[in-house]
Amino acid sequence: MKKRIICFLFTIFISKTIFPQEHLIAPANFRKAIIPLTFDNGCPVIEAKIDGITFHLLIDTGAEDAVVNLTPSSLKKILVTTSSGEEQTYDYKGNAYKNMRFILSSFKIGELEFTNLNATQELRSAVIEDGIIGNKLLKMFNVMFDYKLEKMILFALNSFSYDINNNNWTKLKIEHNNIGLILSCKTDLSDKELKFCLDTGVGSIENGKSYGIINPNLLNQANRIGGSVNVQKFIVDGYNIGPFDFKFIDFKISSVDGFLGNNFFAKYKVLIDFNNNLLYLGKY
Repeated sequence: MKKRIICFLFTIFISKTIFPQEHLIAPANFRKAIIPLTFDNGCPVIEAKIDGITFHLLIDTGAEDAVVNLTPSSLKKILVTTSSGEEQTYDYKGNAYKNMRFILSSFKIGELEFTNLNATQELRSAVIEDGIIGNKLLKMFNVMFDYKLEKMILFALNSFSYDINNNNWTKLKIEHNNIGLILSCKTDLSDKELKFCLDTGVGSIENGKSYGIINPNLLNQANRIGGSVNVQKFIVDGYNIGPFDFKFIDFKISSVDGFLGNNFFAKYKVLIDFNNNLLYLGKY
């Protein structure tokens, strides 16, 4: 794929309350599924089949309330007959989009198949795949990312302990907000505690080096927009998961100070336990 930097796929969803909340259920007798990953400049992409047609969707843990979002060009490939209103979304600059909602009669990833799945149009120009899969679908499972082996493993809830040795993994507490999964940490950048979103949709790579994103305005470093910084101390629950490199880029999301993307997921095997708000890190 051509070289580029994908820095932002931040998604905030505000659902129109007149539309019912969908309920997603994992298939019966499911234990785990191994899904191959490919990468577009550090962002994980999987193959999915919609009505038997293959699509390439970016896995976006920074899209907390997204199930499946499809770009307009992708929608031309399938027959969508049921419209169910709109959802309003915002990008990292604060631009608003009104996205149509619809239903996918058949959606398949690996051997997992979902029917009558609620989905949304994806209008943000930053999405260069056929669309995204967000946390609203992912958190039906415990999810492991192994970037080095290029795979994502979806586990049935509470079943992952059979597949990892917890003694070799570091367990950290995570939070949720309207952006996604949040790590609260102490760094050598500021005296205050900073909050970082774990966002697989941030895959910034330059000259072979991966970067996360940090907002310079929150650190009184506005003159450094476009520059970078190396953070040696990145302490979560008393454990230093650093060092990390970050780009200073201004964004309009006040609930977080920055985003950890490929610079984090390429460093550790990462297992997300959504139900218990826990993160397990395994060293390579």
